[in-house]
Amino acid sequence: MRVLIILLSLVLLSSSIYAQESSIQIISIDTASQGIVKVVVKNTGIELDTVTVYGTCQDNKASIYENKEISIQPGQSVSVNLPISIGAVAFTTCTINAQGVVYSDSKQFTATGDISGKEC
Repeated sequence: MRVLIILLSLVLLSSSIYAQESSIQIISIDTASQGIVKVVVKNTGIELDTVTVYGTCQDNKASIYENKEISIQPGQSVSVNLPISIGAVAFTTCTINAQGVVYSDSKQFTATGDISGKEC
């Protein structure tokens, strides 16, 4: 009976479910460059991860109109530039999302613009 219990325990241990060991974190969002949102994303896990970085804005006053897919090695950070446009004399809250295979992160920032038809 003991041998059966030991064998069963070994089988259960060897058939454990695989879980990806990566974790995604948005380190910073920089809006200093006109028309560009620079996002730094870090993989704080121990495995390579493929991450889609994209943004959304409230009130349709601003638009982040590209998604970027990147691969990030464990412990590494990658910078991503997302184009943004905003209307005249407007400000709105935007959210940047970094969606990995399993984990994701999001952060908000305020987008501002002051000239119609130009990018902020």
